[in-house]
Amino acid sequence: MLCNRTLSAVLMLSLVPLLSQAAAAKTYRQVDFRSADTQPTSLQLKRAEVQDGPLGRPGDTLTGFLRVPDGDGPFPAAILLHGCEGIKAFQQDWAAYLTAQGYVTLLVDSFSARGQRDPICDKVSTEKRSKLVSGRVFDAFGALDYLAQQPFVAPDRIAGLAWTRESGISLTNDDSVSQFFDRKFAASVQFYPECRSTKPGGQFHAPLLLLLPGENDWAVYGDCTGLAENSSGVKPVVKRLEGARYGFDDPAFQPETVMPEWENIYKTPPKGVTVAYSQPAAEAARDDVVEFLADSLRE
Repeated sequence: MLCNRTLSAVLMLSLVPLLSQAAAAKTYRQVDFRSADTQPTSLQLKRAEVQDGPLGRPGDTLTGFLRVPDGDGPFPAAILLHGCEGIKAFQQDWAAYLTAQGYVTLLVDSFSARGQRDPICDKVSTEKRSKLVSGRVFDAFGALDYLAQQPFVAPDRIAGLAWTRESGISLTNDDSVSQFFDRKFAASVQFYPECRSTKPGGQFHAPLLLLLPGENDWAVYGDCTGLAENSSGVKPVVKRLEGARYGFDDPAFQPETVMPEWENIYKTPPKGVTVAYSQPAAEAARDDVVEFLADSLRE
């Protein structure tokens, strides 16, 4: 039998590869890329028939945090989109974790380059929300083009992960703005989705995983199951995490609390969202995401 000191040494040696892998995954570099150009509206197209003028709007220059696994590649990749609070530490942890699993990751900063310094969770139905949240699907497609051109990335094996309430759904939904882009996402994951604004019965060209907290008071479970059941093409998968709240994978949300100023159309008056970190739900989500990406992005 090994003595305690010998056993500890063996355990430490077995952990060295894991620790070095984790350390490498935490190393990132900041990169610049452009959000995809906004497509012209039907009104702009009609005006263009009678007069010259710009169609759509050029994309903004954004920054992102790029992590690349050790080795030559090309690697599968994941683009991460933060939510209404901007980039948080737990999303950096998600990126580092996925890179340790062998994925190139690009965590997109949609706020800084646009001068947005504060959370916009209390402005979810305003024009600013439209530009900084819903319009961020174009940020994702800009990031997709950027990664697809990198020699260490497999261009047809890129997924999107979103904490934006609905943007992740749009990445693989052909009834959304994704129809305007030739390059497509191979899969997408939506954390704590809000499925009300997505057309039920939509056509999906690639796998979509919806990670829905069972006790989320900022969405309706039936909206997401209805979306999945009535869709065509590749059927979305709804994973319900029983007992979990919005923000279940964010350790900053401890203990459970209500964010009183966050706008919430599901309440009267429309304010207040319950948030809470859950270690069991966070660990389950990690397992679900790793399995989903391995299945969806396999060669």
